[in-house]
Amino acid sequence: MTVPTVESLRHRLSEALAEYLVESREDSSETLLVFHDSDEIRLWSEDDTVRAEIDTAQGGPEIWVFGPGRDDVEDFLETALWVVAPEE
Repeated sequence: MTVPTVESLRHRLSEALAEYLVESREDSSETLLVFHDSDEIRLWSEDDTVRAEIDTAQGGPEIWVFGPGRDDVEDFLETALWVVAPEE
């Protein structure tokens, strides 16, 4: 399994969720994607892994860790889509 970078994960999320994305902020240590309804996804690197935290107005934070044998990016993208664009 190839471990994604913060940049590659940000790019995939931005493309997949473009119609819901309100703002993208980056600094030297992390990237923050802000969506409608104040939902946020924070991306950062730590201990040779890439981590993502989904924070929703309804449910609070959930952290995913991407590295060899760790969380699957496709499952994360599916979860992120469900969080920021739930079916009505």
